[in-house]
Amino acid sequence: MAAETVIAAIRRIYEQFDALAETLPKEITVEGEVRALACKVGCTACCHQSVNVTAGQVMVVKAYILRHLKGDLPKIASRLRHTRKGLGETMGAVGVRCPLLDQEGGCTVYEARPLSCRAFNSFDRGACEASFLGQDEKRQSVTLSKLLTLRSDATKAILQTELAAGIAAFRQHRINAEGQIPNFELVRSLTTALQDDDFEQKCMGGQVLLQDLKR
Repeated sequence: MAAETVIAAIRRIYEQFDALAETLPKEITVEGEVRALACKVGCTACCHQSVNVTAGQVMVVKAYILRHLKGDLPKIASRLRHTRKGLGETMGAVGVRCPLLDQEGGCTVYEARPLSCRAFNSFDRGACEASFLGQDEKRQSVTLSKLLTLRSDATKAILQTELAAGIAAFRQHRINAEGQIPNFELVRSLTTALQDDDFEQKCMGGQVLLQDLKR
């Protein structure tokens, strides 16, 4: 299976996920109060945290950047390096702005954004700001449980696609010591991918190039 085939397959999974997510309610009632979906362009609180990805999802983002943002590649690479310094060595970092946001708070890779980003929604903007901007990490945003189920199904489909393609990370160690799939972080992984023209071929050829971070 070629890298282009894997990328196309993951994009189709994204499309299916987005279509199903679009059918979910845009308003919910919480303790008698009707709340509308808070997510919109410019609301970037959830874009201030580390993002979990798979190797295939990194390929999708890289392909999008090389096709649509190649002229901005030096700037993107610089922002990735700067952001990486603030993330630490474990997953779960908050308060660190995603280097793929533009000045207005829009996602420059929106069409190719990872599943973790697609699956995040909230009916409480204040809770998101309190949690991800470091004001109150214990305050939880209100989200839809059905969306989490859709995310789980889409994640399984992506992993099956990568396993079928022989993506190295899953062929060589399908689960880590904690019994979980390898835990790759977007900024570190994308930095690695953009620095290596043969990233895709190496991953599918048996090399493990991404760092599995502690939770």
